Order: sequence, then structure tokens, then C-alpha cells
Amino acid sequence: MLLGSVLILAGLSVAAPFVHRALGRFSGYALAAGPAFVFIYLASQLGGVSAGQAVVEATAWVPGLGVNLDFRLDGLALLFSMLISGIGTLIVLYASGYLQGHPLQGRFYCYLLAFMTSMLGLVTADNILLLFIFWELTSITSYLLIGFDHDKPEARKSALQALVITGLGGLSLLAGLILLGIMAGTWNLTEIIETEGLTDHALWPGALACLFLGAATKSAQFPFHFWLPNAMAAPTPVSAYLHSSTMVKAGVYLVMRLNPAFWDDPAWSWTLTGFGGTTMVVAALLATRETQFKKVLAYSTVSSLGIMVMFTGLSGTGIGGDPSYAEYGVKAAVAYLLAHALFKACLFLVAGTVTHETGIKDVEKLGGLFGSMKVTAVCGVVGGLSMAGVPPLLGFVGKEYMLKAATHPNGIGDSIFGLSSAGVITAAVFFAAALTVMVSLLVGWRPFFSPKAPHEDEVQGHEPPRIMQLGPVLLAGLSIIIPFTPFMFATDLASAAVSSVAGEVQKGAEYALLYVGGGGEEVAHGKATFGMGISDVFHPFTLPFALSILAIGVGAVLYVQRAAWRHWYTKVASAINPIGPERNYERIFAGTMKFADWQTGLLQNGYLRTYIKVVLVATTALLAATLWRAYDEGHFQIVTPESRDMAALEMMLLTMIGLAAIICTQYRSRLSTVAALGVVGYGVALTFVLLGVPDIAMTQFAIETLTVIIFVLVVYHLPRFNLYTSNAGRVFDGVVALAFGAAMSLLVLLAADEEVPFERISAWMGEKSYTEAYGRNVVNVILVDFRVMDTMGEIVVLGLAAIGVYTLLRLRRGQVAELRPVSSTLDPRNLEDVVGARPEPDEPGGASDTPEKEGGTA
Repeated sequence: MLLGSVLILAGLSVAAPFVHRALGRFSGYALAAGPAFVFIYLASQLGGVSAGQAVVEATAWVPGLGVNLDFRLDGLALLFSMLISGIGTLIVLYASGYLQGHPLQGRFYCYLLAFMTSMLGLVTADNILLLFIFWELTSITSYLLIGFDHDKPEARKSALQALVITGLGGLSLLAGLILLGIMAGTWNLTEIIETEGLTDHALWPGALACLFLGAATKSAQFPFHFWLPNAMAAPTPVSAYLHSSTMVKAGVYLVMRLNPAFWDDPAWSWTLTGFGGTTMVVAALLATRETQFKKVLAYSTVSSLGIMVMFTGLSGTGIGGDPSYAEYGVKAAVAYLLAHALFKACLFLVAGTVTHETGIKDVEKLGGLFGSMKVTAVCGVVGGLSMAGVPPLLGFVGKEYMLKAATHPNGIGDSIFGLSSAGVITAAVFFAAALTVMVSLLVGWRPFFSPKAPHEDEVQGHEPPRIMQLGPVLLAGLSIIIPFTPFMFATDLASAAVSSVAGEVQKGAEYALLYVGGGGEEVAHGKATFGMGISDVFHPFTLPFALSILAIGVGAVLYVQRAAWRHWYTKVASAINPIGPERNYERIFAGTMKFADWQTGLLQNGYLRTYIKVVLVATTALLAATLWRAYDEGHFQIVTPESRDMAALEMMLLTMIGLAAIICTQYRSRLSTVAALGVVGYGVALTFVLLGVPDIAMTQFAIETLTVIIFVLVVYHLPRFNLYTSNAGRVFDGVVALAFGAAMSLLVLLAADEEVPFERISAWMGEKSYTEAYGRNVVNVILVDFRVMDTMGEIVVLGLAAIGVYTLLRLRRGQVAELRPVSSTLDPRNLEDVVGARPEPDEPGGASDTPEKEGGTA
């Protein structure tokens, strides 16, 4: 049913525009039924998964390459899948009200459901190649969603930036996954995780770098953090879904999924901890300088992603900690992941509602909206307080696990720059928590309860349609309910996810932990369990709780003094921004575009002769390098075939072909050149006759005759032949032609000397034609079975040529611009100098505003 769930969402994505056209404003309700059904199915699997059972499905796809449609639903996959489908259902319903009346609403549903399909496939895929396919689909669909308002330059730029960064990361991920598959000898993800000794393999350093780069770009880790806030140009439903609970957590999912295989390696642990911790602090600082509603939430999201990555790294013993500590980092990462998905999606929806109803994006220009937007205000306050980690909300549970892991006495054993690692990490977590409180008050309190400024009197808000209230209300309600009733589902769901990330290997129907929690933590039924309730973390006389309350107080003070804070921070940021990652990205992107423009003008300038020359030079160079290396290593010796007496007719044909080839390069008349080329072609055809292949000879005769006729018909209408190539250019062309001919001749000699398991290829073809291809006509079997791709390509080429010939024959005078002779003083690269000026756009038959491409002449 896992594959079925993916197919259901994919089918809905394709049908979405048609459903919207048929049902109009009610289409959102119909389309939301798909992800809701998937959520119900996933929830029904919670009991078995929490007991240590995994749902596994396998369907053969490309068995010859070992690529199958393998899907697996364990604790981690179930947690992500329920967030994807559950929050996805609420987003579809919210979008039905937010985008009501939008002319492209059906297209939006298509993109959103396609993205949902990609994410669900990504987190349940158990084949690394299948995982990569879904990974790239998330990049493509997110590009479409971010750039949904394509008439806005900001949206187009942000979409392109997200695609470039995550796309490059995807290429890196592909390299890492391939290295991982080579190291483990399998493409199955579960088998890779169970393989021992991967970190001792010689390919491990390269695989680690590639895998982390892919995860870091997708989850906006420093220094790739800037693309996510810029992506807030997308509509609010996109921001609430992609950038709070799904896409940006794909990188987090990847590192959590691979953690059991690498948890004891110092490079893995320190890489995640270092980059995650840096992202956590830097993004929290950047969030405090923003005043636009969604930008503030976006930077705080980046900080939260850093928290999840950092604590996943802290779960490993490779950083010098006690093995009994390993489970604490996983618990912190999973608990905060669940809490963050709920409160951040709620806050994004609240931000969209406030902006939608008031038309104002700047939170500092909002205030006093509680009176007119009570339901939205309550949801905003609950979401903000949960993000701030105020008890008894779910965010407090997540923050307590964070502080508990950071301050645990059996934690980090090494030092950072001579300081205690545990102390540095605790200080970083506390600092980020205090800044998060400041941000939470800014977005959860300021718009609703702060007094209006004089210029805000004209701001009038009102409650949105109830369908837009459903998502924020449910998400805020869960942030309140779960801490008091975790036994309903949260404890089992989170415990199953922790068991997957903490490093368990399936053995039959049971699981065996590679390492388990110490310090009195409960371990039952072969899996780690921990509570998600307020009673599980509320201990008022502990260091984590004291730091939590202190962070709330410091954050509140920073919120009150935010003007002074921003004044100081702006001075510091102004000195850093010119050398920051975003500025460097802009410089690299601009340089790449300039290089692309130069390269395009050089290699793709519209001249067919240039394209042929590039292909021939590149092919010759690669062949020469490969053959030289093989010859130098002794893999082959150049053996000339035995000589035989050549008949007089053969000598005459070779002489005729050579002279015709030389003559065609000297003629200044197109018709004469075509005639000389025809002599070359007919000479080759006669050679085939002498060598005993009449069928190929007849084909050559037919093609050569047709080619000559077409050339004559075409060149009759072309302007007078001019010579535009310099002497040096012609010498270079001659060298290229001779070098390519020599390379091809050498390949023929090598092929003739190659040993094959049969005496003659014709005998092998004749034998296999009937026994394997079930055909009696050997020539037909060769064309349609043994050379099927080659034959298909030839058919396509001939078909296109026939279409072109038919088009030329159908042309009539008056349908194209009148041709006129070309003066020797005209620039051949200017097509207007050759065929006459084109009509202007406002003239009958004029061109559109599409830029014209320069072209060349023969």
C-alpha cells in the first residue's frame, strides 16, 4: 500500500486541474481527501511499527541493474509520512480559501500534490537510487511552487536560486549515494545501514563529503542557509508546507536515516554537530534583524533545522561521549522535529492569514488585531509560545530534551578550542533559545496585543473564512493537547522514530539496539521509549529547566529592547554582509552567467560547421587520449591487416573518391561542390558492391541520389557563394578532418584485430536470429532487434528530413522574404543582410517580442 499511496497522490496531482475546473471552489475539499486517506492508512500502521515491525514492499523495476521499487515504513518513515500527509491535508484545505478565485488555482493544486508525492516517496524509499529520484522531484516541484507567481521577478529569482543550490546539492548526493552503494555492494538502503565497516572503507571520506553537501543544501545549513528565507516569495501555503514541515526537513531525514551506519565515526558526528550548531546560532541571529512576517519565521526555521542536525550528530559516540549518552541526542532531535512541524506550520498559516486580511507583511506595522481576529490571534499566541518553549506546550517538551542532552554529564568528551565541548554546546543552545523567544514574541504577540501606532489606525483586520482557520486551530490544539495526552499516539510515534534513528538492526521480527540509553531511561521490547508529555520533562529543580526559564526571561528582555539590539546588530552585519555567503553566491552566479554567455557565443553561435567542428575535435581528443593510455599500458598493439593485391577497379574507385574529396574543398560553386560530394558517395557505394554487400550498396545509392537532389533544390534558392573562412581556418579544418579520419581508421584496425568468440559475425547473426529473435529474415532481425536503437534513430532522422523536404517543396513565392544576392561587404552573421529585412512587430506578419537568434549562411 506504500506504492499505492504514492500513486494515489501522483494521480491526484495529474487530475487536479481538471477537478478544479469541474468543482470550482469545492475542488480543495475533494483533493484533500487523497492525503487524508493516506494519513489514515499510515495511522493504522502505528501499532505494528511501534512494536518493532516494519512494512516492506518490493516491486521489480530494472532488475538487471538491481534497481527496484523498494519501500519501507519504519518509525522514522512513519513520523515523516504522517507529517507530510497530515499537514498536507490541512494545507490543501487552507489553499482552497487563500487562493480562492486565483486563475491558476488548479495548477497550484497540481504542483502541491506533486510535491507531496515526491516527499512521501522520498521518506519511504528503501532503494538509494529511488530515493535520489524522489529527492530531485522535490527540487523540481518546489521550484514550480516557489515561482508560482511567475509574473513577479522576485519569485522567479528565488525559485531559480533554490533550484540551483538544491540541484547542485542533489548532484553531490548522487555521487555520495553511488559511492555508498559501491562500498556496501548493494543499492538497498536497509542493507547499507546494516553493513559493518563502512567508515573504514577508502571511499568513506568522499562519500561523507558528498552526502553531507546534499543534505546541507536541501536543509539550508550554513553556508547555504540564505536560499530558504528568499524562497518566502512563494504563496503562504507553500511556505507553511515546504519550508516548515516537509522539503527543508528532507536533509534532516537523510542524516537521521543514515545515522545508524555512521554514528560511531568522529568525522560524521563532528560534521553534523559543527555545521548544525553554526546554523542554529547564525540563523537565530539573522531572524532577529527581520521584520517581515514570513522572513522572520523562515530564519527561525533555518535555526531549528540546525538544531535537528546538531543533535543528530550529538547522538554519535564518535565525538568522545559515553555510549550511554547516545540516545539523548536522538530524543532531542526527534522531539523537536515533531514540535517544530506543528508550531511552525501553525505560525506560517497565521502569518498568511494576517497578511491576506490586512495586506501588511511587516510585523512592526501591525498591532491590536486581537479584537477583530480572535481565533487567529489565539492560534498565533499558542504557536509563538510553543516556539519559545513556554510550558506546558509541546515546544517546551522539545526544548527540554535539547537542554537535557546538552547538559548531560555523560555527553561530549572532547574540547573545542581548548574549551569544554559540553559547555560550548550548552551556551550555543541557550543563546539560540533566548533569541528564539525574542522572535516568538515578535510574530506571536506583537501583531495581536501590542498597541497600534498612530499610522496603524487604518489597518483593519477580520477573521478569514473558516476553512482557513481549520489548519491553525488544529495545529495549535495539538501543541496543547499532546503534552497532556502523549499516550494517545505521540509517545509511540516518537519512540518508534527514535528507535530507527538510534541505530537498530532488524533481525527477523524483532529489533536489537546497537546502543541503548542509560541513566535510568526505559528500554522495553527491544526499542527505546520515551515520553512526549509535560510530566516527562517538567522537573523544576534541574539545570535544563533553569536554563529554559532563564532563556525565556532573556528573550523577553531582548524583545522589549529590540530597537537597540537591531541598531547594534546592523552595524556588525553591515561589515559582514559584503563577504557573506549570499553575496558570494551572487558573484559566482553572475560570473557563471558571463562565462555561459561567452561559451554560448563561441560554441553555439548558430553555425552548423561550428557544431560539427566541436564534435569532431572533442571526439578525436578523447579517442586519442584513451588509445594512448591503453597503448602505453600495453593493453593492445597496433597490427596492420595482411596485405593483398588490389584490383585495378578498386584502385580506380579509391583514387576517384580521394580526388573528389579534395576537389569539393576547392570549388567556389555550390552546384559543383554538390556534384563532387555525389562522386564521393557513389564511389563508396561501388566499393560496397565490390566487397559483396549489395543491400548496403543499394541503400547508399538511394540515399546519395536523394541527397544530391535535395541539395540541388535547396542551393538553387541560396544567394551567391562567398568564401568567409580564412586561410588559417581552412588549414585548421583540414587538420581536424585528417586527425578524425586517422582516429577512425585506427579504431577499424583495432576492431579487426579484436578476438571474438566466433569466427564470423555473419554466422553468429544467422544463428541467433531464429533462436533468440525468432525471425527467419536475418537482415530484418538485425535492423529491428540487434540494432533496434540505431534503426529507430535512423527512422527519426529520415522522418525529420522528409518533413523538411516536404516543407521546402510546399513553399511558394510570397510566403517567405525575397532572397537577394549577398554583397561581399555584408556581415554573414547578420541574417537580415542575407535574406532581407524582416517585417517589424507591428506590421502584418511581423514577429513577436521573442528575441531573434542569429544565424549563419552556407
